[in-house]
Amino acid sequence: MKLFFRKHIRSVAVAAVMLLGGSIQVQAGSLDLRLIHMNDIHSHLAGESAGLYFNGVKTYVERGGMARAVTKIRELAAEKPDHLILNAGDTFQGTLYYTLFQGEATAAMMNQVAWDAIELGNHEFDDGDAHLADYLDKLNAAIVAANVVPDAGSVLAGKWTPYLIKQIDGEQVGIIGIDVRKKTVESSRPGDEITFLDEVDTARRYVSELQNQGIDKIILLSHFGLANDLKLAGQVNGIDVIIDGDSHSLMGDLSTLGLASSHPYPERVTSLSGEPVCVAQAWEYAKMVGSLDVHFDDSGLVTECSGNSIMLLGDSFKQKDADGNKVDVDEATRTEIEQTINSLANVDIVPEDQDTVNALKEYQDQVDQLKFQVVGQAAEDLNHVRIPGRDYLGNSGADFPLGSEIAPLVARSFYDLSLRADACIQNAGGVRINVPEGNITIDTAYTLLPFANTLYEIEMKGSEIKQVLEDAIANYYDNGGSTGSFPYAYGLKYDINMAMPINARISGLEIRDRESGVWEAIDPGRMYVIVTNSYIASGKDGYTTFKTVQEQRGPGVDTYLDYAMSFVRYAEHLAEQGKEMEPLPADEHCIKSFKKASSSIHLQVMGSYRTGIFDESAAEIVAYDPAGRQLFVTNAAENSLDVLDINDPANITRKMQINLSPYGAGPNSVAVHNGLVAVAVEADPKQDPGSVVFFKTDGTFLRQVRVGSLPDMLTFTPDGRRLLVANEGEPNDEYTVDPEGSVSIINISRGVARAAVRAATFTAFNGSADELRRRGVRIFGPNATVAQDLEPEYITVSPDSRTAWISLQENNAIAVLDLKSARITDISPLGVKDHSLEGNGLDGSDKDKKINIRTWKNLYGMYQPDGIAAFVVDGRRYIITANEGDSRDYAGFSEESRVAGLNLDPDAFPDSEVLLDKKQLGRLQVTTTEGDIDGDGDYDALYSFGGRSFSIWLQENDALRRVYDSGDMIEKITAAVFPDDFNANDDKNHSMDKRSDNKGPEPEGIAHGIIRGRHFAFIGLERIGGIMVFDVSRPGSPLFVQYINNRDFSGEAENGSAGDLAPEGLTFIPALDSPNGQPMLAVANEVSGTTTLFAIDISNLPQPIRGDLNNDGTVNRMDLQVLRLYLRRSASVFPECDLDNDGRITIRDARQLAGLIGSRNS
Repeated sequence: MKLFFRKHIRSVAVAAVMLLGGSIQVQAGSLDLRLIHMNDIHSHLAGESAGLYFNGVKTYVERGGMARAVTKIRELAAEKPDHLILNAGDTFQGTLYYTLFQGEATAAMMNQVAWDAIELGNHEFDDGDAHLADYLDKLNAAIVAANVVPDAGSVLAGKWTPYLIKQIDGEQVGIIGIDVRKKTVESSRPGDEITFLDEVDTARRYVSELQNQGIDKIILLSHFGLANDLKLAGQVNGIDVIIDGDSHSLMGDLSTLGLASSHPYPERVTSLSGEPVCVAQAWEYAKMVGSLDVHFDDSGLVTECSGNSIMLLGDSFKQKDADGNKVDVDEATRTEIEQTINSLANVDIVPEDQDTVNALKEYQDQVDQLKFQVVGQAAEDLNHVRIPGRDYLGNSGADFPLGSEIAPLVARSFYDLSLRADACIQNAGGVRINVPEGNITIDTAYTLLPFANTLYEIEMKGSEIKQVLEDAIANYYDNGGSTGSFPYAYGLKYDINMAMPINARISGLEIRDRESGVWEAIDPGRMYVIVTNSYIASGKDGYTTFKTVQEQRGPGVDTYLDYAMSFVRYAEHLAEQGKEMEPLPADEHCIKSFKKASSSIHLQVMGSYRTGIFDESAAEIVAYDPAGRQLFVTNAAENSLDVLDINDPANITRKMQINLSPYGAGPNSVAVHNGLVAVAVEADPKQDPGSVVFFKTDGTFLRQVRVGSLPDMLTFTPDGRRLLVANEGEPNDEYTVDPEGSVSIINISRGVARAAVRAATFTAFNGSADELRRRGVRIFGPNATVAQDLEPEYITVSPDSRTAWISLQENNAIAVLDLKSARITDISPLGVKDHSLEGNGLDGSDKDKKINIRTWKNLYGMYQPDGIAAFVVDGRRYIITANEGDSRDYAGFSEESRVAGLNLDPDAFPDSEVLLDKKQLGRLQVTTTEGDIDGDGDYDALYSFGGRSFSIWLQENDALRRVYDSGDMIEKITAAVFPDDFNANDDKNHSMDKRSDNKGPEPEGIAHGIIRGRHFAFIGLERIGGIMVFDVSRPGSPLFVQYINNRDFSGEAENGSAGDLAPEGLTFIPALDSPNGQPMLAVANEVSGTTTLFAIDISNLPQPIRGDLNNDGTVNRMDLQVLRLYLRRSASVFPECDLDNDGRITIRDARQLAGLIGSRNS
């Protein structure tokens, strides 16, 4: 059928011509034809150094250049007399050879080749019609461009034809030229007298015209780009071969040399009617010459096409020696390299054609001289700092509070040269020098911008532009990347607040209208064109959103304009106006304000260990052994304890695994102190008494001790004399067995072998159930005594080891334990937070698919903390709580209900019809055990689970008083940082808003650390993930420091590509205990089964005054009280207390501190 179709077309064409009185001679025969081709030379006339891999070693060799291309083209032509030599456009623009000689040097090199046809590219129009006409007059070649139509009076009229017909071995071959329309019109400078036609329609038209002349061997010489031409091939009938350009596509397998290609050479596709079409391209910059052998049968069909795009190499090879110097390879290595090259059909060592070398030399000499041509003047020193306020290149950061002077001018030069751009973004690291006052030369520009980058245009939404800026800042500040990623711009203005969390540091973003010059707030949903350099356009240097938007919508436009030359053009333009280059005026500078990060700590990911086990609690609780520099992590999935080596924090490895199956059903908690490891192991069933298992840090079993039901958490007292165990005592699912909750106190002061266990129980409160309820303690389990109902969740201990506090999560209370008497002395209710108050809002619906943090009348949140931590400031004892929330939801009893499932009191909720909507509060999980205040059977108030916050409580006599709550800050911060993943679930990405109805982000784990005398709280968010850091040195007014989340929302949770999911256990590692002398935070992540180490950078944290242990600016008796809390402790817990630097906090330190106090008072 295909053969008939082609023959039928030819017959019709012949008949049509005869009917019109014309005559043609149809050449119907087979043909073997070689197509030798190049494209996108871009004035890369001389050979250039390249780094290629031979036998896995990076090797430096000269590659390409027109002198080698001439040699190879002539060689290929001599092998095959029936050949065509074709060029697919973009012959100039991109190097100094073009900048300095405006196409003259390029034309001289092009004329060394006997081209049969050259197609116009978009860059041929960069300098206007007259310039192009002059350039074409210099070429000794036919030009084809069917879809580029000049008016009759245009200076370009008659400079090209739509197609050529070549006679090859008695056969007629048609060559049609096609240029890329949209890019040329929008990014180059064609005159108004040029019309650009649709590429596909034009191809159809001229294929038909050639067929009407009886020509059935048709080549499309196209500058339309490989992806476009592969698509075009399937939309048109009659094209046999497409020789392509524009997209700079590497075709053929060069993986041996370390180069990646996504296309074979050639690509074989089919036409609209199913006939074969071969498509080929020869990469870029005169690096390769394509050689495509095509066989046409006597019906004009392509039955075979094959060949290679051949890389052109010189014969000198260098590799780096031990000192990093590039030196010539030895003979043995050279032989191996040559053997590799000889084995590859698409790589060749090619000598340079001497006539071409001689012709180029006069231009090369002038390039060397013209580098020092003055193109403009700098009115003053134009200095560069990468980060506002930071010293760089000999410049004092204090003199540059808004950053670089020269980087925004570089961005301005890009903006001016890109005709489409609404704004420009440039990375600080791309700018390499200060520009001194005086002459600006071409060499100045290429030293300032030395990389081989081009200008690249990307269409983006306003919201994506903001994200690009956020990405760039986060790359250096949060992700450990180079400071060179810091973003500068032209046409954009923004405020930067480094004290804000990641993705919330850019504000006040404005964009300048290109026509009017008016500044306006950027529209998040509107599309804009951003010009940048090709390096960061590919996502490098942390500019990930540049990459992702192109992956989503298709690639941007590489203008192939040399980015250093844009700066030359800008300097020349100023000089033409009689102006000198000077810093941008304040109202054009991109940075409106720059607020430094607070003088505090900063976390960065150091390393992570992955079990590869998803959602089975393979990493839940983590403890640190400073002597062995190892982490102990509970792995419930394998009923084991993983021991991780962190001597190299960036490369965490598992050194051993301790099997816990002989001791119980699975681990719940682990703690380490002074060479002793303790593991809490539950029984099966978990209502039976559990146990604590002791090991040495080398894994040697010591002893198993029986404790209460469901030992959920354990911790050593700071003095190491006792181990405390929270026995949660949860009921079974039927609620027929409900063990008592308790705390086991294991005295190990005389060693594990002689350990004694005492139980601190709640039985003394069994007769006080009503009183506890009246005070606000939740006692509500069916038929449960107080002791059965209370469920110890977490324990924290005072620094002096005298008092412990136990969170009773479901009961919304904290118990106080006197360790000397082993007696629970008080149960303190925590009360509720009023969600009708401003600052206490929450998002209550998982069905509106948006962020809707707002206040709600008669809605209250029960704090219900999980993790808690004790600390002391100015002699006062404080407790930090992570207010996660938890409910009882068993087969035998459940307190959970959606708001929509309750009967609401009409007086308390007059708007209940609206309120019950699933997009309002209808989906919110609340308790059924609270809220019927007047006992009439309906609900006068609603009580949700968890505070979605952290709180700080002051221990006063026998009661806890809340001195701070973070309100809705956590939800607001996560919303700002991850708006597309707000309140996501912990086991699945793309789950935005899924937890809004049920405890939101769930602050769960907590760690406290003292760094340079200041107290810090690290709070893990179980659902959305990440760690929030607060300075709590002033307990009544904590300072937000950072939110860092090592979760990848673009990955897949189940296959491990989503990073850390569900942080559960957090452990602070002081600097003195750390393997690298830097404080760290270790985090175990329950769902992802990962354990991650965060480095804590303290370089911005001021050193306290010696002896000022409470950081109040003075040394006084209050500091002595602080020191006494830590007597007989390791200095690592509070290094500033160790005044004599002996590694321990002792009475000698107290005496030195007393001496300091006396000297200051005298």
